[in-house]
Amino acid sequence: MTPYLQQIFKAYQSPIAPKVATSIVSVMNVFATITFLCLVRFVGKRRMYLTVLSGVCISSFVISVYGIILLPSDYNSFNKENNVPELNGSWLVYIPTFFLIIWNYCSYCGILMMPWMFLSELFPFKSRGAAAGLSAAINYIMGFVTIKTYINLEKALSMQGIAMFYCVIATLGLILMYNIMPETENRSLEAIELHFSDSSKKITDWYIPHEDEVRKSNK
Repeated sequence: MTPYLQQIFKAYQSPIAPKVATSIVSVMNVFATITFLCLVRFVGKRRMYLTVLSGVCISSFVISVYGIILLPSDYNSFNKENNVPELNGSWLVYIPTFFLIIWNYCSYCGILMMPWMFLSELFPFKSRGAAAGLSAAINYIMGFVTIKTYINLEKALSMQGIAMFYCVIATLGLILMYNIMPETENRSLEAIELHFSDSSKKITDWYIPHEDEVRKSNK
């Protein structure tokens, strides 16, 4: 959605000028990155990732419900002849603006940053270089696909429909990550590699013991 934020704010009748709202999002994204870097060491990767992903789920759900209730069923930001009720004098127009900003903030405060930190932790040492390069390539390809398909998706599903679509995707991601995402913060690379090399563990055995716990169990 990022390349189209200005017209999306305009379509949602943002009380803030679309250019200003988009600039606010950009500034908030910088603060989100700084917030992530400052908090991840204390909060932990797993807890922080699940928290911000929950924020994305809630934000996209609220925006979708807002659109379902107040906007026409086929409403999209690419249609210049939209027939939409005027809400400029209502406090309701603040809802999509606020949650779009929160949506982007949560995305940058962990979701977009976390995979890059995991690249140096989750892959075994022998194949880390190749695996990290392949993962980065897949990430860029998927990023290109999501941006390229956004126009067609919004036209097909409407603005409220695509918000709900992203909500469903984020919810599935939340369920998946809750069950398989390990906590690697304050764990050594050796402990992480031993965890994943243990063939007796299931994919849902995500807990990696802290070094202090390992020392206590060995005594």
